[in-house]
Amino acid sequence: MGNCRFITQKQNKKEMGDRHGCKRKGKDHHMYGKRGKDNHMYGRTGKDHPSYGRLPWKTGKAKNNQESMSAWEQLPGLYQLWKDNNSPRCGKFRSLAVQYNFPDINYEKMIKYFNGTNNHKGGIDYLLKEHAKYD
Repeated sequence: MGNCRFITQKQNKKEMGDRHGCKRKGKDHHMYGKRGKDNHMYGRTGKDHPSYGRLPWKTGKAKNNQESMSAWEQLPGLYQLWKDNNSPRCGKFRSLAVQYNFPDINYEKMIKYFNGTNNHKGGIDYLLKEHAKYD
């Protein structure tokens, strides 16, 4: 992927060939037109999903983002802040978190764990218990 710069699809093909690492859009994208049963993730939910059972701070996206990882490291404090402020939604919670010197990131996924929408095995209690092992 290296040194990507914004270039058009025609420039991309002319300068770099078909296999350049910059994002390809439309018909050049490898998943173009693959919907439903043609999609490699079709039907992979729950236990069949590759991330099923993984702790949220051990997923690739969280590991690769320093600010996100910092937020997951402060999970108990963020959960307490969320509870103390009557379970605010994402935008309000983000403002509160920044006000209390937590990272300025999107807390949507974390809030889903807090309110039980994205229930992970034993819910938030399980996550807090697992988090304590890593402190």
